[in-house]
Amino acid sequence: MESKKYEALISAIIIISIIILYSINTWAIKPHCDEDRSFIEYIICNQVNDFLCPIALISILNLLTTITSRRVITSIIFYLILFIVSSLVWELLRPYILKLYNPFDKTPHTRAGDFIAYFLGYLVAYLVVYIRYRKEKSNL
Repeated sequence: MESKKYEALISAIIIISIIILYSINTWAIKPHCDEDRSFIEYIICNQVNDFLCPIALISILNLLTTITSRRVITSIIFYLILFIVSSLVWELLRPYILKLYNPFDKTPHTRAGDFIAYFLGYLVAYLVVYIRYRKEKSNL
Protein backbone atom coordinates (compact mmCIF):
# COMPACT_ATOMS: atom_id res chain seq x y z
CA MET A 1 0.00 0.00 0.00
CA GLU A 2 2.83 2.38 0.82
CA SER A 3 4.42 1.88 -2.59
CA LYS A 4 1.12 2.78 -4.31
CA LYS A 5 0.97 6.02 -2.33
CA TYR A 6 4.61 6.71 -3.15
CA GLU A 7 4.04 6.08 -6.88
CA ALA A 8 0.93 8.28 -6.87
CA LEU A 9 2.86 11.02 -5.06
CA ILE A 10 5.72 10.87 -7.58
CA SER A 11 3.26 11.10 -10.49
CA ALA A 12 1.48 14.03 -8.84
CA ILE A 13 4.78 15.85 -8.26
CA ILE A 14 5.74 15.36 -11.91
CA ILE A 15 2.35 16.65 -13.08
CA ILE A 16 2.57 19.74 -10.87
CA SER A 17 6.17 20.37 -11.97
CA ILE A 18 5.19 20.14 -15.64
CA ILE A 19 2.28 22.54 -15.10
CA ILE A 20 4.63 25.02 -13.43
CA LEU A 21 7.29 24.71 -16.17
CA TYR A 22 4.63 24.99 -18.89
CA SER A 23 3.17 28.11 -17.25
CA ILE A 24 6.57 29.76 -16.78
CA ASN A 25 7.48 29.07 -20.40
CA THR A 26 4.11 30.27 -21.72
CA TRP A 27 3.66 33.44 -19.70
CA ALA A 28 7.13 34.50 -18.57
CA ILE A 29 9.63 33.30 -21.18
CA LYS A 30 7.77 33.13 -24.51
CA PRO A 31 6.64 36.78 -24.51
CA HIS A 32 10.29 37.84 -24.39
CA CYS A 33 11.55 35.33 -26.96
CA ASP A 34 12.54 36.27 -30.47
CA GLU A 35 12.48 32.99 -32.35
CA ASP A 36 14.39 34.55 -35.26
CA ARG A 37 17.31 35.53 -33.03
CA SER A 38 18.74 32.09 -32.25
CA PHE A 39 18.05 28.38 -32.51
CA ILE A 40 17.74 28.08 -28.71
CA GLU A 41 15.08 30.79 -28.61
CA TYR A 42 13.28 29.10 -31.49
CA ILE A 43 13.19 25.83 -29.52
CA ILE A 44 12.07 27.59 -26.32
CA CYS A 45 9.33 29.50 -28.14
CA ASN A 46 8.02 26.58 -30.16
CA GLN A 47 8.95 23.15 -28.86
CA VAL A 48 9.52 23.13 -25.08
CA ASN A 49 5.82 22.94 -24.21
CA ASP A 50 5.29 20.25 -26.88
CA PHE A 51 8.06 18.25 -25.19
CA LEU A 52 6.53 18.69 -21.72
CA CYS A 53 2.95 17.72 -22.59
CA PRO A 54 3.56 14.00 -23.30
CA ILE A 55 5.45 13.67 -20.02
CA ALA A 56 2.47 15.20 -18.19
CA LEU A 57 0.03 12.94 -20.06
CA ILE A 58 2.00 9.80 -19.19
CA SER A 59 2.25 10.96 -15.56
CA ILE A 60 -1.52 11.45 -15.44
CA LEU A 61 -2.05 7.96 -16.88
CA ASN A 62 0.40 6.50 -14.37
CA LEU A 63 -1.39 8.31 -11.53
CA LEU A 64 -4.75 6.93 -12.68
CA THR A 65 -3.46 3.38 -13.10
CA THR A 66 -1.76 3.54 -9.70
CA ILE A 67 -4.94 4.77 -8.02
CA THR A 68 -7.05 2.07 -9.68
CA SER A 69 -4.64 -0.66 -8.50
CA ARG A 70 -3.40 -1.53 -11.95
CA ARG A 71 0.20 -1.74 -12.95
CA VAL A 72 1.91 1.12 -14.72
CA ILE A 73 1.77 0.98 -18.51
CA THR A 74 5.18 0.04 -19.89
CA SER A 75 4.26 -1.09 -23.42
CA ILE A 76 6.20 0.67 -26.18
CA ILE A 77 3.28 -0.02 -28.55
CA PHE A 78 0.92 1.85 -26.24
CA TYR A 79 3.30 4.83 -26.15
CA LEU A 80 3.66 4.83 -29.95
CA ILE A 81 -0.11 4.72 -30.47
CA LEU A 82 -0.60 7.51 -27.92
CA PHE A 83 2.12 9.56 -29.65
CA ILE A 84 0.53 9.13 -33.09
CA VAL A 85 -3.03 9.87 -31.93
CA SER A 86 -2.14 12.86 -29.75
CA SER A 87 0.17 14.35 -32.39
CA LEU A 88 -2.42 14.02 -35.13
CA VAL A 89 -5.22 15.41 -32.99
CA TRP A 90 -3.25 18.26 -31.47
CA GLU A 91 -1.20 19.31 -34.48
CA LEU A 92 -3.47 18.49 -37.42
CA LEU A 93 -7.05 18.63 -36.11
CA ARG A 94 -6.72 21.46 -33.58
CA PRO A 95 -5.61 24.12 -36.13
CA TYR A 96 -8.78 23.53 -38.17
CA ILE A 97 -10.93 23.79 -35.05
CA LEU A 98 -9.16 27.02 -34.05
CA LYS A 99 -9.76 28.47 -37.52
CA LEU A 100 -13.49 28.02 -36.94
CA TYR A 101 -13.46 29.43 -33.44
CA ASN A 102 -10.35 31.24 -32.33
CA PRO A 103 -10.87 32.80 -28.88
CA PHE A 104 -7.29 34.04 -28.62
CA ASP A 105 -7.21 35.58 -32.11
CA LYS A 106 -4.00 33.70 -32.76
CA THR A 107 -3.08 32.03 -36.03
CA PRO A 108 -2.82 28.27 -35.46
CA HIS A 109 0.29 26.56 -36.73
CA THR A 110 1.78 23.13 -37.21
CA ARG A 111 5.50 22.56 -37.44
CA ALA A 112 7.50 19.40 -38.05
CA GLY A 113 9.45 20.27 -34.91
CA ASP A 114 6.24 19.88 -32.89
CA PHE A 115 6.01 16.21 -33.87
CA ILE A 116 9.68 15.72 -33.02
CA ALA A 117 9.15 17.38 -29.62
CA TYR A 118 6.12 15.15 -28.92
CA PHE A 119 8.12 12.09 -29.92
CA LEU A 120 11.04 13.06 -27.68
CA GLY A 121 8.64 13.77 -24.79
CA TYR A 122 7.03 10.34 -25.16
CA LEU A 123 10.46 8.73 -25.54
CA VAL A 124 11.72 10.31 -22.30
CA ALA A 125 8.52 9.34 -20.47
CA TYR A 126 8.71 5.78 -21.81
CA LEU A 127 12.38 5.38 -20.87
CA VAL A 128 11.78 6.65 -17.35
CA VAL A 129 8.80 4.33 -16.86
CA TYR A 130 10.57 1.40 -18.52
CA ILE A 131 13.71 1.78 -16.42
CA ARG A 132 11.66 2.21 -13.24
CA TYR A 133 9.34 -0.78 -13.88
CA ARG A 134 11.40 -3.07 -16.15
CA LYS A 135 11.12 -5.99 -13.72
CA GLU A 136 7.32 -5.81 -13.54
CA LYS A 137 4.86 -6.93 -16.20
CA SER A 138 2.70 -4.29 -17.83
CA ASN A 139 -1.07 -4.45 -17.98
CA LEU A 140 -0.93 -3.27 -21.62
